[in-house]
Amino acid sequence: MLKDQQDRQSAAQKQARRVFRGFDYLPVENKEEKGKGTTGDTLERRKKQGSFFCTVVNIRFNIHINIG
Repeated sequence: MLKDQQDRQSAAQKQARRVFRGFDYLPVENKEEKGKGTTGDTLERRKKQGSFFCTVVNIRFNIHINIG
């Protein structure tokens, strides 16, 4: 019985590793310095921005993170 539980746990852990994968990032950019400090038609301003990439269940995400 214990061996069966370990096998199921191992299979679940392997599956979880396939859900989130392909982590990557780009260096932080100074958007304000490049003249790209505005975000669309909003009043929001950004100074620096980082980009983070990952794949979740075969869908690639590009996440922009505004810093300051």
